[in-house]
Amino acid sequence: MNNLGKRTVFGILYVAVLVTSLVIYTPMFPALVIIATYLMMSEFFAMSMGENYIFAQKMAILAAVCLFATFWCHFAFGLPARWMQVSFLPLLVAMASVLFDKDS
Repeated sequence: MNNLGKRTVFGILYVAVLVTSLVIYTPMFPALVIIATYLMMSEFFAMSMGENYIFAQKMAILAAVCLFATFWCHFAFGLPARWMQVSFLPLLVAMASVLFDKDS
């Protein structure tokens, strides 16, 4: 099976699992989204930046996970929206770390 076929099958299975988790067991949904975010961003960074700026890559992934987590907590549990600003801290660290990265 070629790469497109594998991705299509995985995508269909992933959507089925997400819909099932939303309908049957809601707490599993954020965990699945966080795992998918990590996997997709890791693959994107591996294809686009390779082994360059590893620390910045990890901080960007952490920022995405923090943003989703704060959005979920805001809408599911009523967390004040000001906590969404926490997700910008890893992004600021990532941008600053690129300036001081001597390997790339």
